[in-house]
Amino acid sequence: MHFKATIRATASSYLGSVSAAATGLLSIKLATHFLSQEEFGLWSFTMQTVGYFMLMDLGVANSITRLLGDPMATGDQRKVNSWFTLSLVTLASQALLILGAGLALRPHVLDWFDIPSHLLNRASDLWLAFLVIQAISLVFKLSFAILHAQNRVYWTSNLQVIGSWAGLAAFYVMLSNQCGVLAYAWSSGVAMLITSVGGVLAVRRGGLRFKLSLAGVTRAAIGKLFKFSTSMFVLGIASQVYFASQGLVATKMLGLEIAAVLAVTGRAAAIAMSAIWKPFDAFAPRWQVAYCAGDIQRVSREFELMARFTILVAVAASVAVGLINQPFVMWWTKPGYFGGLTFSLLLCVFMIIQGINHCFIAPFILALRVKSYCIVNLASVVLAIGSMILFTSYFGLVGIPLGLIVADLVFPMWFYLRKGGECIHVNGRKLLWNELSYLLPSACLAAWLAWLLERSAIASTFTWLLIAGTSAAVISFPLVWRALGLLRKLRSY
Repeated sequence: MHFKATIRATASSYLGSVSAAATGLLSIKLATHFLSQEEFGLWSFTMQTVGYFMLMDLGVANSITRLLGDPMATGDQRKVNSWFTLSLVTLASQALLILGAGLALRPHVLDWFDIPSHLLNRASDLWLAFLVIQAISLVFKLSFAILHAQNRVYWTSNLQVIGSWAGLAAFYVMLSNQCGVLAYAWSSGVAMLITSVGGVLAVRRGGLRFKLSLAGVTRAAIGKLFKFSTSMFVLGIASQVYFASQGLVATKMLGLEIAAVLAVTGRAAAIAMSAIWKPFDAFAPRWQVAYCAGDIQRVSREFELMARFTILVAVAASVAVGLINQPFVMWWTKPGYFGGLTFSLLLCVFMIIQGINHCFIAPFILALRVKSYCIVNLASVVLAIGSMILFTSYFGLVGIPLGLIVADLVFPMWFYLRKGGECIHVNGRKLLWNELSYLLPSACLAAWLAWLLERSAIASTFTWLLIAGTSAAVISFPLVWRALGLLRKLRSY
């Protein structure tokens, strides 16, 4: 439970966020230069549909970290080896199952989404390549689960940084050699190889040795794995459907070109959300160790500060995205890739809600109280998809974030704040209410200024970008300063 390891993980997470932002934006620049808008939309569609097959791991990959936590905390090597063996065999079997199911369903998926005939062969090849990459990476998730349980998640962030830049280099080389949209497969393959091999080497450097052993692999152990993983499976389905359905609704109802607009305009929000969550997530291994040791008071105290930090940073990031997104997309890519100011601002609201939800979902898993959370989460996903379809049919692309926001505000966010906080003795609603006086003025001012700048007819897009960036820095500064004060307070504990 060393604080130094947590700080190292946080720093690595920030480095990973900056790296992900840089490689993500550079890959968009390359893609919009070398690929057509339809090809770009094809990549987005492929990633989302193949992602559904990863749900066939039945939540095992996400369960291993928590189930390894208790025997590692007590030093029970026999149980550690049994969980390691059971997890490895299960993940390898599921990888083969994913490959078989994906190969069987590939032509039917492509046919149902009406992929244009001139892209069908490339879509089939890209789909197969991503299927193989995802299946292989599933087995190596065991390494990252072990690193998480050991509070050594900084290795994960560092490897992702190296892998993302190597993947970007491969992407450029393959695009330059006229590989077209298949360059994405080469890029993902190179990144997966580096992170997977690196993860195994990082585990070996950890000192703790893992052996294949059937001793302790009992029917009860298998039942425990799949009992917990079933809940994680439901959550995995909900998460995958929730995020992937955005692109799929756009593809099915509005076409591949609009799906590309969604991917490009929404990229800044996606990068920002990842950056917002990483510092909070870096504390998760520390809290798991403390919770397993019975030190709930420490978990409550640190969680409250990090939740407030995350919410403040989420609003600051939303201010930046709301002001910068439009001029940046128009300057960095092409004007046709921007989905409109209303769409962009709704994405910012969605970012804030997701920042709140992300914090207060974590205690359910930490306390192993996932039944009610699963029910609410699954119901919210159904509501979100229905809302997206309904609003998209009336408002077009704007209906996607609008539907997501409405679905979250109906019930799920308030449930997470109350019940998630109760798991670790934190009053979520009071925490959020105390920060509203800092959040609302900044968010409203940024939205008004973004609207004003769009109507100011600034001749140069780059000048617009500079004005928007400066305005974002000024508006978000009080939020960031308050957030940093919370980190200083956390360090004093």
